[in-house]
Amino acid sequence: MGLKINPYTGLVLSIFLFLISISGSVLMVDETVVVPEYGYVEWPIQVYPGQVIRAIASVPTEDTSEIIYSILELLILDEKNFAYYESGDHGNIRERSNEWISSNSWDGIDVNIWWFGRVHVVLNNEKALERDTSKASEIIIAILRPYGYLTLPSIVFIFVCLYKSYRQYLKDFGKH
Repeated sequence: MGLKINPYTGLVLSIFLFLISISGSVLMVDETVVVPEYGYVEWPIQVYPGQVIRAIASVPTEDTSEIIYSILELLILDEKNFAYYESGDHGNIRERSNEWISSNSWDGIDVNIWWFGRVHVVLNNEKALERDTSKASEIIIAILRPYGYLTLPSIVFIFVCLYKSYRQYLKDFGKH
């Protein structure tokens, strides 16, 4: 005894669920911050498998015609690697995604998430050029595919419904 569902209806619902799982975005952060000299600013973000975290940043300057490279470092780290980063034990960081931020242009990174937990988005002024001065930076952090964790179950459901639909088709139309 269990829930009986028409295989064709199940197929339509599972395709709809799949489309939901691969679309959409959620804006988590859109602000201007001041990154202190020899310091960093960090945002912890809860994530789930199948999501993509996107972080982009810029350091606006008064002279918009000049681009200065390596003004800030943008990092995305998981919990374990952020603990190493925070303690200054950078040699033990095994997985990181980073991008150097330039002035007057938007630079960023996308990271596919394959675990449950938290990521830390960091604007780092510890290794940047002119790290002895604080820097105002604009940052945008978004989660793409916020329902990405539904992708695998929806694909499994699609194949189960396809199989049941095929069996139902043979039962209804296969015998002449």
